[in-house]
Amino acid sequence: MKPTLKETYFSGANFRTPYIIGYRYIKNKYKVELSHGRGFTDNKIYGVTVRTVEEVRYDLSKCLHSMKEVEEYLVELEKL
Repeated sequence: MKPTLKETYFSGANFRTPYIIGYRYIKNKYKVELSHGRGFTDNKIYGVTVRTVEEVRYDLSKCLHSMKEVEEYLVELEKL
């Protein structure tokens, strides 16, 4: 059985956004994990973790405040 995107590239849970929404490939260049959780003021937040085969791209990973912002950011990543 072929390993999943999560099994191959992502491990553990982020303490701020521990609930996984899903995974995506972007242009066969980036692997993206989408997650959500609660911020310090109990507001809902969304995590976008971006990585290549070699490393997590912290410079491209973000914490956002709405699914609309997440969708817009995914469009931006498609343009890179």
